[in-house]
Formats: sequence, structure tokens, C-alpha cells
Amino acid sequence: MYRFQISAYTQTGESIGIVGSTPELGLWDITKCIHLRTSGDRYPLWWTNIDIQISGDGQKVEYKYVRLDATGNATWESLLDTNRWIPIDSNDCASTIIVDDGAFGYLQPYPFGYIENPAVRIPLDEESQGLKIVVIGSSVALGHKAWFLQGWVWLLAQALQQKYGHKLVNVSEVGANVSRTIARFPWFVTPEKPDIVIIALSLGNEGLAYCPPHERRAVQRRFESGLQQLVKMTRDIGAIPILGGVYPNGDYSLEHYRLIRDTHKRMLSWGVTVLDWLAVVDDGQGRWKAGTSFDPSHPNTVGHNLMYQQIDHHLFDINKDALAKEKQRFQQPNEFPIYFDNGGFHVCVCMEEKHLRIVNSSQYSYTIAPYWQELQTALQSKAGLISGIYIAKNAQPGTLPFLAVEDGAIATTINIPPNTDLEYSPAFNLFSPNNVLFSDGHLGILQADERHLWIINESDSEYNIQPMWTEVCNALKAMPSGVYEDPLYPDAPFRTMMIGTGV
Repeated sequence: MYRFQISAYTQTGESIGIVGSTPELGLWDITKCIHLRTSGDRYPLWWTNIDIQISGDGQKVEYKYVRLDATGNATWESLLDTNRWIPIDSNDCASTIIVDDGAFGYLQPYPFGYIENPAVRIPLDEESQGLKIVVIGSSVALGHKAWFLQGWVWLLAQALQQKYGHKLVNVSEVGANVSRTIARFPWFVTPEKPDIVIIALSLGNEGLAYCPPHERRAVQRRFESGLQQLVKMTRDIGAIPILGGVYPNGDYSLEHYRLIRDTHKRMLSWGVTVLDWLAVVDDGQGRWKAGTSFDPSHPNTVGHNLMYQQIDHHLFDINKDALAKEKQRFQQPNEFPIYFDNGGFHVCVCMEEKHLRIVNSSQYSYTIAPYWQELQTALQSKAGLISGIYIAKNAQPGTLPFLAVEDGAIATTINIPPNTDLEYSPAFNLFSPNNVLFSDGHLGILQADERHLWIINESDSEYNIQPMWTEVCNALKAMPSGVYEDPLYPDAPFRTMMIGTGV
């Protein structure tokens, strides 16, 4: 049984019909078309159930929809010389297959259908020697809009089971964003005790395509910080994280495209494997390549296949011993030296958390400057620092509480007094999906708690936050009214902020 459905707006007295290449569809005789029905709560969706007799496999049924007026006159939907079609498989005849054809008059490059009530699958052998892989993501990870929901995750599961005996569990959810996924993680991922977790989310579900332009950078920051939090949660349960890369959206502009490319580039610097999907489904402007999407947000069967083919199966060719060593490395992050001298000065880095530790146990002061070539070269080649502001933990008097990193090197001149032990962490770690009040890519305003703000300027220019800056004022409405002072420089000019009831 096939349930054909389509979205179509009609005038009073009009209806929708379907006619096609089989006897059940009228053999292209428009006078024998099958009438679809709708209802008040489901309009503009029209549908009908048709039992198509299948004579063999490898066939396809072709058809079109027609618009019927009040007198019964029919008008073909305008698809030029192309027909809609669905594949036919005798193995599918026991279930009702929902064929979702999108909108009247718009032809999808590849059909989308799914089984109404899929059979319960028999679980794989729990004693299998293979790995357990969990995928957590959104609707694309669930297979929307591939035929029978057999998207890139389904294809990967079949391949890894056959090749390595691995078990893949998909706990994705339609509409999930980073905040929702973080909340679901302890309930749906942790109990599975996975060896590998694939995190597959999109900027589309964060609202990037439709938010006001001044909010786009904040959306991007929330997404990236949420991904990093999910990576940490994965490592905390002893699993290896893999990130699904960003992918296109049919409603993205060139500005959106610059943002997703920027996010993709940063993700590659996090020390986590990233599945690069832009390389195969991006048209070079942030939208889906022709013929690879069903709607603005989802790839079709062709797009899902391309995304699957982009995954290197060798990523999962890991034996249990190698996996145990990898897990141990992440569960016990180690600092290792980047630079040291004989006087008691050394610099260490924690690669997993991107922390930088500077120790001066001598009786002399040291000055770190961009021209200290030996130190800067060591940082660039070994430390893997991400560009941006690094903030000192428990900064001591006489030391700069922050430093800037550019291209993997320290771009700030810092005085390191004698007997100093400083730990610097990326300001990026302060960002979380729920605390970003404002971000334009350079200036970030974060809510630390109910009474404290972080204001981070990662640009080379000064910012003047003042009452005429409407977007910032609107963002600060989340904070209680009152006087806010800079605890590091309380006496410096222009370091006090007053937030009123109306901001």
C-alpha cells in the first residue's frame, strides 16, 4: 500500500488528483485519475492510499498530480517533460509506504518515502567484538529526506557492521539543536556506554538562516561552544568524539556561507575528527548542489549518499587495545613541555583542553614578546593553540590577566615576574549555548551568572558600549539593573557600566 501525499493550495471547489503509469493510477488517462482528499486540520496536505500490484523488482512507477476544478476539468501540474517516480520493491508490499512529494508543481530530484509503522529490528549481538558507535544529531542524522530514511547514518551502520562487526545506535532527534542535545546526552548517550560518539548537528537548527543579521555571530558562537561542550562530555564518558561537519541550507546567503566556512575552519583546529560534508554537497555559495536536496534543510537520497561516501571507514578500523589507549589519553589530560631553559622558565600545554601554562621559578623576570622567535616557533609547531584571547586563572598582581594568540603564537607582550605559575585558558571556553548575550565575531558579551558579565574584545580595535547601540542594549535586558564594575581595573576610566530598568 502506498500513501501519496502532496501540499497544494486550492480555491473553493477545487481538488487534487493523481494519474500515472500503472492500471491503479489510470494508465495516464486523466479521466481516470485518483482523487486525493484533505481535511480541515491537515490542509493544505492532500493524500490518498493506493494498492499498487507489483510484478517484479527493479521497476519504478511514474505519475503526476492534476488540479481539478469545480466542474471536473483537470490541469496537469507544470513539470515540463518530467514525471514524478518512485522505486518499486516487492519486499516493501507488507507495509504502508508514505510517499511525501513536497509541493504541487515542484519536482524533487529524488523521491522521499518512509514506512508508516516500521518493524521492530532485532538487536545486534551484545557479545559482538566490534565497537559500539552512537550517533546523536538532528533530522538529517535520522535520514530525512532519504528514501525509507536510509540516509548517511543508515548506510554507515550497514557498512561498519559488515566490515568490522561494529554496532551503531542512532539516538538523534528531529529539530535538535546544541542545547537540546546537551540536555539529552546523559539520558540517551551515556547509558549506551559507547566507544565512539558521532555528533551531527547543524547551524540551521540554531536559526542561522532566519535570525536578524546582528544575531548571526551570536548564533555561531552558541553553536561552536555547544559542540565543544559535547566533545568534552563524550571524552568524559571515555568515548572518542567525531564531529559531523557543517552543511548547506537552501536559504543561506553569501554572508551565511562565510560564517559556516569560518565555523568549519575552527572545528578543524579543535583536535577532533571532522566529517567534511561541504566538500561534496556545497554549491560554493552555502546552498545545496543541484539535485542533492529535498528542501532547504535536508539532503535527498543523492545528498545522503554523497555525505556517506565522504566518510573514511578507516576512522573506525580500531582494535580494542588502541581504543583503550586513546580513551586513557583523554581521561587523563597531560601537560607536556613546549619550551624550557636552564634558568627555571618553561612553557607547557594541555593539547586536549588547549590550556597554556607559563612557569617562572627563577629570581628574574621574563618578557614574552612576538619577537621571541625560538619560543614562538615552538608554540606554532607543537602547542596547537587556537586564535583568540586567553584568560589567566588566578592572575597575580603585576601580571597581565590575558594574552592574545594569532596563528598559534602569542601576539601580546607579557611580563612574567619571578616565582610565577600562570595558567591561561581560551576565552572561547567561557562561551556556552545559554550564556551568549551578544557577539559580532569580535566583541562578546556573556552572562557569567546573575550579577556578573564577561565582556571580551578579540579585535584589534577599541569598542565603545553606549546607550545608542540598540542591539547591545536589548541583549543587556537579560541582566538585573545596577552598577557593574571591572574587578581587574576598578579605577580605570570608562570601566563602569550602569544598566537601568529600561537599559
